[in-house]
Amino acid sequence: MLQFLYAQASSERLAEAVGFAHWAAGSAPPGSALHVLPLYVRVERYRRGAGPGSALDLHWVAEDAIREADRAHDAWFARAPAEERTPLDLNHLAHALWGALRFEGATEVFDALGPYYTPLPWSYRADAGGERGQGAQVFLQARARSRSATHGP
Repeated sequence: MLQFLYAQASSERLAEAVGFAHWAAGSAPPGSALHVLPLYVRVERYRRGAGPGSALDLHWVAEDAIREADRAHDAWFARAPAEERTPLDLNHLAHALWGALRFEGATEVFDALGPYYTPLPWSYRADAGGERGQGAQVFLQARARSRSATHGP
């Protein structure tokens, strides 16, 4: 559904995607990956709006972004069996928690991910004009920062 709304390429359709993601997450049972949908939409809103080079960190410390990240962690990650968590969903959640400065939760998700990295959403944090592989560097830095904040140097 999100892909359909994204394909329409208008700000009105993106607003519909936001509404759909919140509706789906709000009506999903505990442990459902639908709780992660608002994080996907938030990343897409950043990509279409400001894009690389703008203040993505400020994008994630907004009150609603923090609430979405916490809700996805508590309603999905904390309740879903490990074998039902996909690397893409885990990467989006780790990215959101790290961006929202929720380092303890981010560390839990990074630990669940192990060495598995997906280019999205991390590549959106790479320098404008940078190579797609720079997303892996951002991932490694985020994981190290989260672990350091949680466990100390």
